[in-house]
Amino acid sequence: MSTSRSFLWRLRRPAYVVLVLMVVSLGGLWMALSTIELPPAKRSMETTFVCDINVANNECDFQNSMAKLSATEARVNVEYEQLPPVLVQAVLSAEDRNFFDHGGIDPAGLGRAIYQSVLGSSKSKQGGSTITQQYVKLTYLSSERTLT
Repeated sequence: MSTSRSFLWRLRRPAYVVLVLMVVSLGGLWMALSTIELPPAKRSMETTFVCDINVANNECDFQNSMAKLSATEARVNVEYEQLPPVLVQAVLSAEDRNFFDHGGIDPAGLGRAIYQSVLGSSKSKQGGSTITQQYVKLTYLSSERTLT
C-alpha cells in the first residue's frame, strides 16, 4: 500500500507541471487565434435555383428549377431579429435540428456522416457539418465538397 502511495505522490509534481503547461499553452493559443484578422465576408455572386421537393439537392439546376435567383438582383441583408420565427424554425428543422444544443460542432452528426461515408451503403452523400461550419466555409473558403 505504501509503495503505490509513494509512486502516486512522486507523480504529483510532474502532473502539476504538465497541467500548468497545458493551461498556459491553451491560453497562448486562444490569445493568438483571437488576434487573427479575418478577411472581409465576400458577397455571394452565385445563382440560386429553387426546385421542387422531389428534385434531389445535387440535381437542381436551370433545367428543372421553378425559380432562379441571381446575384444581379437586388438583395438586402437583414438582421436576425428581423426574421420571422417560423422561418428560423423551418431552416433549422431542415438543416440542423440541434443548432441551439451544440457550440458549432455536432459530434453525433460528424460520426453519422463518417459512418455513412465509410461503411454505409447509402448512395446519398451526407454531411456532418453544422450551419455554423457551412457559413464559415462558404463565406471564407469555397463551396467545393471535401471530406475535411
